[in-house]
Formats: sequence, structure tokens, C-alpha cells
Amino acid sequence: MLKKNLLVWLLLALFILPLSVYPRYTEALIRPVNPEAEEEEVVPGPADEKLLRILVNGVSIHFDSPPYIKNGRTMVPVRFVSEELGARVDWDGGERKVTVTKDDKEIVFFIDQTTVWINGRERADLLDVPAEISHDRTMVPLRFVGETLEARVDWDGEKRLVTVDTAHLITLYFADEQAAYLVPEQREIWGVNPRNIEDMSRRVFHELLKGPERPELHRTIHDSGKRNILVVLTGELPYTGTLILNLTSDFVDEQKARGMGTAGETMAVYSMVNSLCELPGVERVKFLEEGREVESLFGHIATDQPVRPRWDLVQR
Repeated sequence: MLKKNLLVWLLLALFILPLSVYPRYTEALIRPVNPEAEEEEVVPGPADEKLLRILVNGVSIHFDSPPYIKNGRTMVPVRFVSEELGARVDWDGGERKVTVTKDDKEIVFFIDQTTVWINGRERADLLDVPAEISHDRTMVPLRFVGETLEARVDWDGEKRLVTVDTAHLITLYFADEQAAYLVPEQREIWGVNPRNIEDMSRRVFHELLKGPERPELHRTIHDSGKRNILVVLTGELPYTGTLILNLTSDFVDEQKARGMGTAGETMAVYSMVNSLCELPGVERVKFLEEGREVESLFGHIATDQPVRPRWDLVQR
């Protein structure tokens, strides 16, 4: 009997001892779970407050050498930002010289100097904080690089966020007065990554919804006042080079309610197709309505297969 009691006490001790030695983990195991409880708010520490975020055309840029602020200027690795903006960067270690080239513009500057040469012309008013070497990277003021490469640079001090946006030229097609031809109109758009065809396609579609800027041209599609587009996708299968344009029923119904005839429908469909096929790699457009294939979006022109552009409709 004594042996039996001793065995019981020994087992109890083995169970209770871990609870007393590791109370925090034990509490986590036995505490009831409340699925409606809110997560504990995490308050950023001093290190988090110093972080800078940089978006170039809406894309967050990650640097191997972190940006920092010096004399009120955001210093960034020149190669990363310049190449994101489509420029080439060359480094001459002997002269400590940096050359940034984009299209027909050449920008030359030196480490620890504030003089800049733009296409051979000396400028002393562009760089108030000189370039410097930090962690084996050439650091330059972001605003200087961005604006010299004709980008728009904005700073949000509260969010510690720098946005760099560039302009991109797109071609849109609107109807002439008789709705017999499509007429091209070029337009600048800002803040879109030109390598992201899906984002570029969304902007093309929404610029078409705004209508033409030239008074002699006429809009081809109309805003539903609600959601017009669900998603734009580019895919390899089943059709290489096909852009999938998934439209809402609100958009389709809005166009039908306007009683467009065959000519109006032709202008609507091919203004979208021709405009989107101006983008790199887009050869045809597959229309969907709320994710479904439809024989005809608006009643006349077949859209059950991907639609190729009709350049014969373009007024030359």
C-alpha cells in the first residue's frame, strides 16, 4: 500500500512540476481560445520608424543598400533607381564618375561634387547634396535622379514614402463623327509600370472610358457608373499573345441600353481591341462577361473567340 501511494505522489509531482517551471507555455496550452478576440496591436519601435519605402511606378523597390536621408535629401543607390526608370548606368572608378544614359539624354556627375553635365552642358543648380559612396554603392539624391530622367517625385513624410512616377505614351482609338472610322489619339499616362501589361491594359481601358480629348472625336464606350471591369489577364494558353478582358454585366448592359447599332458596336469592340493591341505582346483580345464566354457582347459582333484588331477601320 505504501508503495502504491508513493507511486501516485510521484506521478503527481511529475505532472505539476512542469506547470510551475514553465507557467508561460502552460498557460498558452490551457487558455481557452476566443476566435473573436482581436490581435494584439504591434507598436513599431525606433528602428521601424526610420524605414523608408520607395515606389517606382507603383512597384516597391528593394535595395541591397538601404536608402537614407542626408541634409533633407533621400539618398538611394543610383543604379537601382536609374535602371527601374529605363536608364543605363556606367561607372568609371578611376575618375569616380557616373554616367546615366536614357534615350537621347546623358547625365554625368562625380562623387563628392555638385556639378552635373547634361548632354555636355554644365549645370551647378541640380545637385545640392553630392553623390557619395556608402556600403560600396553610389548614393545620390532620389529627386535629382528622378526629375533629371523626367519622372515625378513625391514625398509623404507621415508614411515615410517616396513615390517616383514616369509618363508613358499610349495610343487610343475613338470614333469619327460618322462612326465609320477609328481615329488614333495619343495620351500620356503616369504611374504605371510599363513592364506590367495587365496594369497597362487596365489604364488603357479606363482612358477609353474617359473619352477623347479632341473635340472632333467621339467616345466609343460608356461608364456604367459602377464597376466596369473585373480583371485583365495575359496568358500563354490557350492562345499565346491573348489578353483576357473580363467585363462586368453592368458595363455590358450600359452599352446595350444606349441602343447601339452595328456601326456603334463595331466602334465599341474595335476601339477596345485596337487600343489594347498597341501594347507590347498583345495580339488579340478575349472578351468575357462576369467570367463567362458570350457569343456576342452587344448582340452583333461575335466575341466567342479572341478578337484580332482591324487596322482597316483606322482612318489614315
